[in-house]
Amino acid sequence: MGIYSIEHIVLLLMILVVALAAAAKRLKTPYPIVLVIGGLILSFFPHGPHIELNPELVFLVILPPLLFAAAYVTSWRDFRYNLVSIAMLAFGLVGFTVFAVAVASRWILPGFDWRMGLVLGAVVSTTDAIAATSIAQRLGLPKRVTDVIEGESLVNDATGLLALEFTTALLVTGHTPSLGEGVGRLLYLVFGSIAIGVLLGKLIYLVELKIVDAPIEITISLIAPYFTYLAAESVRASGVLATVACGLYLGHKSSFYLSRGARLTGQAVWDTLTFILNGFVFLLIGFQLPYILSGIRTHRFGELVLLGLLFSGVVILIRLI
Repeated sequence: MGIYSIEHIVLLLMILVVALAAAAKRLKTPYPIVLVIGGLILSFFPHGPHIELNPELVFLVILPPLLFAAAYVTSWRDFRYNLVSIAMLAFGLVGFTVFAVAVASRWILPGFDWRMGLVLGAVVSTTDAIAATSIAQRLGLPKRVTDVIEGESLVNDATGLLALEFTTALLVTGHTPSLGEGVGRLLYLVFGSIAIGVLLGKLIYLVELKIVDAPIEITISLIAPYFTYLAAESVRASGVLATVACGLYLGHKSSFYLSRGARLTGQAVWDTLTFILNGFVFLLIGFQLPYILSGIRTHRFGELVLLGLLFSGVVILIRLI
C-alpha cells in the first residue's frame, strides 16, 4: 500500500464508491459494472494505492453479511414457488458450465489441463445478483422471470463456491475423489449446511423474541451472518449455504420477532452496509489488474485480447445452450 495507511485506503475507497455509484445512476448502468471499470482505470495511476484483495477478507468479513442480506429480503413464497427452476439453474446450470468450460478451455487456453479448466469453470459459472436484477428490470422482464433470476443468483453463490472448493482441492492435492466420496461430501455440504443455518436461525429467532430494543435487535442481526458462517465452517460444512439458509429463515419470520423500530431502522442500516460492502468488492476487483498483468507479461496484448473474447464467447454460448 506504499505511503497509504489503512485509514486513508478505507476513506479513499468510500469516496470512490460514492462517486462511481452516482455516475452509474446518471448513466443508468448497474453500479457494479461502473465500479469494476473505475477500479481498472484507477489501478494504472502511477501514484495511486496498490491494494491486493485478500481472500480471507472477502470470505470472513465481506461475504457473510452480503449473502445474509440477499437471503433476508428474498420472498420465501416466491422462492418456494420457483424452487424447481431455481434449483435447476443453481445446480444444473452451474455444474454444466463447470464441466463445459473444463472441456473447452483445453482447446482455447494454452497449457490448461482438465483440472485447471474445472477451477476456471467454477470461477465463471455464477452470475452477479445485482447486475442481473438491474438489467432484468430495465428490460421489463415478467416478474416471475425476475424472481427466478434473483433466487438463482442467491443460491448459485453457494453452489459456485462449493464447486470452487471441490475443484481447487482437486487441483492442489491431485486426488480425484471417487463417486461415493464426492456424493457424500456434496450431500453433507448441502443438507448439513442448510440444517445448521436453519437451527441457528431458530436460535436467533428465540433470542430476538425476548428483546424489544431496536439497537440491540439490529446488532444481533449484524452478528447473525458471521456467527452462522463461522459455526458452519468450524464443522467443515459450507458457511455460504448455512448463511443463506439462516437469512431465508429469519427473513421469513421477521414480522413475528422484530419490533417496528427495528424494522424501520434496520432496513436503512442493512441497505447502507450492503451498498458499501458491494462497492468495496467491485472496486477492489478492478484494482487487481496490475497483479494479474504481472503474471501474464510474457503474452502479447493482441493474443490476450483474442483469448479473452474467444473465452467470453464460449461461456456465453455454453449458458445459452
